Amino acid sequence: MGPGGQAGTSSKIENYLGFPTGLSGTDLANRAVLQAEKFGAMLSAPAEVTRLRSENGYHMIGLESGEEVSAKCILIATGASYRKLSVTAASGSRAQVSITPPPRWRPNCAVALGS
Repeated sequence: MGPGGQAGTSSKIENYLGFPTGLSGTDLANRAVLQAEKFGAMLSAPAEVTRLRSENGYHMIGLESGEEVSAKCILIATGASYRKLSVTAASGSRAQVSITPPPRWRPNCAVALGS
């Protein structure tokens, strides 16, 4: 999956702050890439990570291709996946939600929004 993850594949996102008329997921992802690069971020295409170690204050990341890259800071974004719940919404449709880890302050809480 490329920049923007699942949002990047959406045809229209209508509930994103600052875009009252909505925008496509591709447009949102492209804007995010431009802003990240403006502040010096270096982005690369997704790759399978096979190793991770620390050395002299840097994180050494081994890729499936055999290449190794280093970084002072890494962000691990594992993504989200949509799952069908075994509940029926008031409209009669099946509920579809994104499952994410629960917040630390409410460890036994799950919230489903939308349908």
